Amino acid sequence: MAEKYNFISYLRAIAAIFVVLIHTSTGFLYHIDTNGFNWNYANWINAATRCSVPILVMISGYLLLHKNENTWTFYKTRLPKLIYPFIFWTIVYLIYYFYRYTNFETLSTEKIWSIILDKVLHGANAHLWYFYMIIGLYLAIPFLRKILIQSSTREIELFLVLWLISMCFTSKPLYSVMPKFDLTFFSGYIGYLVLGYYLSIKEFKFNMNALVFALIYILMVVIGANCTNLLNQDAKKTKHLLL
Repeated sequence: MAEKYNFISYLRAIAAIFVVLIHTSTGFLYHIDTNGFNWNYANWINAATRCSVPILVMISGYLLLHKNENTWTFYKTRLPKLIYPFIFWTIVYLIYYFYRYTNFETLSTEKIWSIILDKVLHGANAHLWYFYMIIGLYLAIPFLRKILIQSSTREIELFLVLWLISMCFTSKPLYSVMPKFDLTFFSGYIGYLVLGYYLSIKEFKFNMNALVFALIYILMVVIGANCTNLLNQDAKKTKHLLL
């Protein structure tokens, strides 16, 4: 069984490296210079690694949406693994924030608690958004599992199509030309969970070797990098192509 999921370990390692690369490259993109070497170099790295979080969420869907656990067992088993690191890193970044960006000795108790509350509610540091997202997904997994188990492959494919459409509806560059249908149920990272589950149950009848997948990946990187460059020609704030 362990050998069956060896590729998951490789994917996790790749995604972890990609997370580091996407964070190190993002800083350069804030200083928009679409003709500069540093900006374009960072843009290509960023485009090549933006799949990192989707890969991690798909892995969760691949592994967890099959588990036959009742809701409370799932919560007791899975949520502490997220909540404890979330609490730890929130405290670490709160301390860092007060040390780095404030004159702590001059702050009133009311102001300190106000800052703490805001940071806890909205993230003590920008990249902690992942905890808020993944905890929300884990809360949904037991219920999502019940839906997917009762769904046919065709129905899951329909869900994924609606999910892709919902991403267009909620895309800021397309907001002015898209109708305001409420596709909230299909939107967000929940689609990657379902996609991970779908890939685990779908038997593909066509043969695609590693070279074909590599070419598809390269094509997506080229599209992402070039479109991001075009979107930012006259931008004052970095814009990304949502893929």
